[in-house]
Amino acid sequence: MNGNLDQLRQRWQDAYNRDDHAAVGQMYAHDAVFYDYRGCITKGRSAIQTELSVIRDDLQERAPGGRLRFESRLLEQHVYGDNGQLIAAYQYLAPDGTLVLEGYCTVLLRQEEDDWRIATHMTTAHLTTPVAKRRLVTA
Repeated sequence: MNGNLDQLRQRWQDAYNRDDHAAVGQMYAHDAVFYDYRGCITKGRSAIQTELSVIRDDLQERAPGGRLRFESRLLEQHVYGDNGQLIAAYQYLAPDGTLVLEGYCTVLLRQEEDDWRIATHMTTAHLTTPVAKRRLVTA
C-alpha cells in the first residue's frame, strides 16, 4: 500500500469541490467518526456524508454570488503500518477569494479494501462569522 496520504487528501478535496458526496463518503470507514469545528460529533459513513453536505450548505450562505471553494494543504503525514495520520490546513473561499472559514484538520486513517479509509476526522476553525452549534448525529 502506498504510504502517500496526501493523495487521499487531494482526492477528498477534488470530490468535495465537485459536490460528489458519494465519492467523499467512500473515503470514510463504515464506522468513522467526524468531529467538526462546530462541536458536532457525527458517526458512520452515511451520516458523515450528509453532515459534510450540511456544512457546505451552511457556509455557502456566506459566499453569495457563486460557488464556495474548499482548499487544503498538507502539513504532516505519518504512516504506522496499516494506520496513518494526516494533518492539514484548510480554508473555504468565496468566488471572489474572500476567506469564509479556515482551520486545521487531523485525520486518522486505516487500510481497508486495498485503500486508505478515514477512521477519525477532526477539524478546528477560525470563523469569520459565528456558526450555531449542532447536535450529535449518528447513523
